[in-house]
Amino acid sequence: MGDTGSLTLGYLLSFLLVYMASLDKMGFPRGMLLMGFSTMIIPLMDIPRVMLARMREGRNPFTPDKNHIHHKLMRTGMKPFWTMVTLLVVTVFLIAFTVISVKLEVDKTLVLLIDIFLGVMLHLTIDHFIAKKEKQKK
Repeated sequence: MGDTGSLTLGYLLSFLLVYMASLDKMGFPRGMLLMGFSTMIIPLMDIPRVMLARMREGRNPFTPDKNHIHHKLMRTGMKPFWTMVTLLVVTVFLIAFTVISVKLEVDKTLVLLIDIFLGVMLHLTIDHFIAKKEKQKK
């Protein structure tokens, strides 16, 4: 995709989130912003996690590395296609969970906390499989 494509896509998604937030005041379902946020929860959680990991290692948080979630999935042994499928399935699951929760009128803060918890569990699970693969190599 490259920098230009990813920046354009990020801008469009951000614009849509702001637009959905404005619709919230016009009689649309109360969870529109949360549903929009759930589409971007994986990258929104991945970026601060990677930046914090870099700072913890004493590096510039803006330097490139291979610590993003898709790199971590490939370190478990997944091929790029299955990495993409895995991230899409997880995203669709989080969106479906959020939409169902909003329809059932579950507290929005609780839904957001559960989304974040599921994201953290995803990273811990990936780390487990990376460690397992590295242990098998030795």
